[in-house]
Amino acid sequence: MTIPFLSLADAITSEQIIKKSRFLAQATPISSEQAANDFLESVSIEHKSANHHPFAYVLGDNDEITRQSDAGEPAGTSGSPILNVITQNHLHNVLIVVTRYFGGIKLGSGGLIRAYGTSATQVVNTGQLVVRQALTRFSITLPYALAEPLTHWLTDRVVTVEQTDYGAAVTFTVLVTTDDASFITDLTSKTSGQAQLEKIADVFDMIPYER
Repeated sequence: MTIPFLSLADAITSEQIIKKSRFLAQATPISSEQAANDFLESVSIEHKSANHHPFAYVLGDNDEITRQSDAGEPAGTSGSPILNVITQNHLHNVLIVVTRYFGGIKLGSGGLIRAYGTSATQVVNTGQLVVRQALTRFSITLPYALAEPLTHWLTDRVVTVEQTDYGAAVTFTVLVTTDDASFITDLTSKTSGQAQLEKIADVFDMIPYER
């Protein structure tokens, strides 16, 4: 079974209190290390009075870049459990930072591992996941007589109709799932071979993913 390429739709926040310590988890999709660093800097500025800002992130189509930091917590108690949550949920291009406001009660190594792990899990479960879908962009040119009756079929058949241009003929720009093997055959049948089909590019899109 192929594991889907999952990420987060938007930045999200969740919070929990454990033995008087406040754990504020923030997760966000990222597109570069600069974006990750900018987000971490904004968190440290906004919560400058907090004790720690452990984080982890993965970046790249094959997670070529992986970073984690305990941010002053005992080694292995915070960055690693946060990273484990990212990888176990098969997330990509995602950063999670958990800000801790110390409440005066020490949690011990095991307690910290659980606290940071559950904080990261909670914030991931709060957000909307998206899955990367491989799409192909086509232009379809048709005579006017065929364009109108085909419009409704196209709307239902493709992922999206991006653009419709009216000139000497009607040209639709559409996105179709790349693995849709029957699209060209169906289009040819619907138009009795009168459609002029041109592949423009292969692209990716992120669409909502149901857990």
